[in-house]
Amino acid sequence: MIFTDLRTGSCALVAQLVCRDRGRRAIVFGVNLPMLLDFVFHRSLPLSELVPRLLRKGRDAIRSVPEPIAHADPAVSG
Repeated sequence: MIFTDLRTGSCALVAQLVCRDRGRRAIVFGVNLPMLLDFVFHRSLPLSELVPRLLRKGRDAIRSVPEPIAHADPAVSG
């Protein structure tokens, strides 16, 4: 299992080249901390279960502030 930050980054490209002919390997792009922590605690699962689980955990961990942060009124901050 190889984790990289960007799918088109140099680490990801090298990982794809290295894993191409090496059988059962998985490369996960766009990693976040909840995904890595889940991997640490569930790494004994088969790849066929682990990879979808990690992708789901990573997606579920991405959130945004519900409301945009209000900008100061230029007339007031003058």
